[in-house]
Amino acid sequence: MSTMPLPERPAVAGLHKIARDLQPHSSSESAELVEEFHPGTRLDSFLAHAVLRYDDDDGPERWAAAAKMLAESPELAVGTIWSAAATANHQAVQQLLIEDAHAATRSGGPFGWEPLLYLTYSRLPAPLDDVLATARL
Repeated sequence: MSTMPLPERPAVAGLHKIARDLQPHSSSESAELVEEFHPGTRLDSFLAHAVLRYDDDDGPERWAAAAKMLAESPELAVGTIWSAAATANHQAVQQLLIEDAHAATRSGGPFGWEPLLYLTYSRLPAPLDDVLATARL
């Protein structure tokens, strides 16, 4: 993994450029690195691929990789409140909220977001009725 020293008084724009330069150049590379350096974080890797991020590595190829991960491992949709929200799996979200009502406002996943943000920023295909049912919970 690449590292570089930071300037003594860095500008935010400069830090963004440094971060972009240090990021892997492809989404599949990113997923492999996540698995290599943080084993057991497949759910986080899935979520990181599934949501809109507004960075240079964002786009349909990454979202398609998340959809492929989900097709190969459907259990990702129920692994956590955040993955259940991202997949608009309202039955799983409802069950998780029955078990822990505070989960609805708990931050987590790779970006430290609340479940509603993973639902909102998800780019996985889901029926509108499922998305709305999940949001209402």
